Amino acid sequence: EHSNHLLSFVFTGGDVLTVSPKLVTCLKMQHRAAPTERNLVNALRVGMGDHFADPNLFVDEGCVTLAGEVSRLPQLLEARHTALLDLQLGDPGLTARRLEPYYTSSTSSGGGFAGRPPHNLVVFLRQASGRDFPRGFRERFRETMFREDTEVPRWQHMSLPRISIHGGISFLAHCWDAHGLGPAVARLSEQEKQQQHRALQTGQQQQQQQQQQQ
Repeated sequence: EHSNHLLSFVFTGGDVLTVSPKLVTCLKMQHRAAPTERNLVNALRVGMGDHFADPNLFVDEGCVTLAGEVSRLPQLLEARHTALLDLQLGDPGLTARRLEPYYTSSTSSGGGFAGRPPHNLVVFLRQASGRDFPRGFRERFRETMFREDTEVPRWQHMSLPRISIHGGISFLAHCWDAHGLGPAVARLSEQEKQQQHRALQTGQQQQQQQQQQQ
C-alpha cells in the first residue's frame, strides 16, 4: 500500500535494489538511525548479504531486496488501485506534460478531475539530461507487477522543473503525504482520456465525410 513508500534503485544492467521503510526502524533499534552515508551504505550491503561490511549490524529480512531481473520481483500491487508515472526532471524540449501536484479546481479553469486518485503510485524518476532506464525495462516491470491482472494501467509520461533526484524523491513524498500528488495524476490521466476520445471522434467524422464524398 501507499504507506510503505518503497524506494527502488535500477542499475544499468537491469538489477533492482528495493529498500523498505522498515530499514529505518531496524537501524533505530540498534542506535544506527543517523542518516550518514556510512550507516546507509553498510545497511544496504548487510541487507544484500555482505555481513562483513558491518559484523555488528543486523538487518531484518525484507528490509533490502536485490532482484537480478525485474521478472523476479513479486507482485505487490493491484492494477485497479495503481497508477504508473514516468517522471522526467527537467524537460527543455517540453515533450512531457507538466505535473502540478498542488492543482485545485479553484486555481485553474479546467475544473476538477473526474478520475479517482490512485491508492498506489509507482514513479520512475530520471533526469532529462541523464541516462534512461534500460531498454524495455518499463514494460517488463509493468507486465511483472500486474501479471495476474486483466486490466493493466498504462505509463503516464510527465515532467517537473529541473531538480536533483534526491530533491525529487523528497518532494514527491511530501506531495503524496499532503494528498496533492494522487489527485494531480488522476486529473492528468482523465484529461488524456478525454483528448483520446475527442481524437477518436474527429477521426470517425473525417472518415464519414470521406465516404460521403466518394
